[in-house]
Amino acid sequence: MAFFQEVELPEQKTYSDGVVFPVVLSPTTDANVTYLQEAIRAEKPWLESLLKKSGVILFRGFPVTTASDFNDVIEAFGYPETPYIGGRASRTQVVGRVYTANETPPDKRIPFHHEMAYVPDSPTKLFFFCEEEPGSRGETPIVLSHIVYEKMKEKHPGFVAQLEEHGLTYVTIAGDVDDPSSFTGSSWKSAYKTDDKNVAEERAAKLGTKIEWMGNTAKVITGPIRAIRFDEASQRKTWFNSLAGTYGVPKTDSLNTSVELGSGDPINDDAMKDLLKIFKEECVAIPWKKGDVLLVNNLTVLHSRWPLIKPPRRILASLCKIYDKGISIELGNGEAVPDEAMIDCLKILEEECNLDFPSKLFFYCEEEPGKGGETAIVLSHVIHEKICKSHPELVVKLEKHGVTYITIAGDEDHSSAIGGISWKSAYLTDDKNIAEERAAKLGAKLEWMGNAVKIISGPRQAIRFNEENQRKTWFLNHGFVPMKSNTSDHGQYFELGNGDLVPDHAINECLKMMEEECVAIPWKKGDVMLINNLMVLHSRLPLITPPRRILASLCK
Repeated sequence: MAFFQEVELPEQKTYSDGVVFPVVLSPTTDANVTYLQEAIRAEKPWLESLLKKSGVILFRGFPVTTASDFNDVIEAFGYPETPYIGGRASRTQVVGRVYTANETPPDKRIPFHHEMAYVPDSPTKLFFFCEEEPGSRGETPIVLSHIVYEKMKEKHPGFVAQLEEHGLTYVTIAGDVDDPSSFTGSSWKSAYKTDDKNVAEERAAKLGTKIEWMGNTAKVITGPIRAIRFDEASQRKTWFNSLAGTYGVPKTDSLNTSVELGSGDPINDDAMKDLLKIFKEECVAIPWKKGDVLLVNNLTVLHSRWPLIKPPRRILASLCKIYDKGISIELGNGEAVPDEAMIDCLKILEEECNLDFPSKLFFYCEEEPGKGGETAIVLSHVIHEKICKSHPELVVKLEKHGVTYITIAGDEDHSSAIGGISWKSAYLTDDKNIAEERAAKLGAKLEWMGNAVKIISGPRQAIRFNEENQRKTWFLNHGFVPMKSNTSDHGQYFELGNGDLVPDHAINECLKMMEEECVAIPWKKGDVMLINNLMVLHSRLPLITPPRRILASLCK
């Protein structure tokens, strides 16, 4: 006998296409949490089909009574966790993957939003759990995003066209201490899980965000980022933004956060008033019951919070990410790779790739060079120490500001140039929007020039401290050359992170030091070279007599 059964609640909506919003499931028999976990695993494809069709599943009447029970339910679905880095709400870990929902005082309303819509890689699934049932109100309203988009397009086609063309830029003022009285009151330390401003800047950059410091307060600027998205599963456009977060909210909150069109133009006030009306008309707000578990597709559904009238109320949450494989992979026998295995691999890659460079390099000589073509190596800390002696002022600037790398990439590869890879090859896509999203995840910004693009990465650390040998290292990419005031729009360049130019003579002297200090052992067929990329710089000397074929692999 099936363990799950669909039930009806008066608050549900049924649309003309037969979609019931949300789907509500209850158990057909008494059972414990272990049995519920087993049923979720067994019926996962069916549950996911319901979620794809409806957007939300409410599990009511199941034996989920504690935060640990809730964590077990989340684990049963097998979705990878999304770390809450860059989020604007104050949250506290309860157990495992379970956190408090937004800790803003419960008598305050939280506007409709897609969770973390202001970062390129938002969570795809949200879990909510009612640990303490509200005395009165305090619901978590939900609304289908494509309906909001369609109704806004009917009422304000010009404004929606602006959103689709320019996207949105979000600005948040974050102090160094959490402000739980505001729904965007997370401090920059909590948001980026660090007390170090440089680390916060790096983590923000990986989310496509820039930080401007005002003493110990951070001005966090995100975007322009898409405000309207296309959901592949439903083949519909969605209202994927947090616009409502700056309208119709208490003045104390609106002082902390603002939003404008990506073009820099202000938001249409009349459009925002109609948006709030649409939310109110189209949303579903089912009163919480103790033990309720709400599973939300964050790609297709916005959620909110109504003010609590009568305490108590305690809602817990967890954010998850389902990875889009994007490619078809099969085993040697022709069978598909299990989703669980693919998810595990992708999760490991995401967790391990927080630093944007490999730590170990392998090189292999398949064809021995006739003459020349060595792979020269030099200890990075030695270069740092020598530059410190000859150009201490430059080193201080590099440590303070870092460097910004600039690459001009066309839409076709040019193997004759060191940096001749096209943007299509670099980001593995022909789609400019996808390229922008993938660049943002690496802390880079793209500026389009027809079919060519200027790739701006940084500021990045130019001097790093190596924990293993307790020394500072010269972590600068000399495949780039110093930016000049008359630099043309091609090639690879760098400048100081504050925009100042790097003196040519200092870089030339650095290159001479590298030439003096390097070791260049001629390759022999079959040689394998293993390099610690955190401690050693490498280069390639010109080949005089062919052939030469060196293979490589990058590791972390």
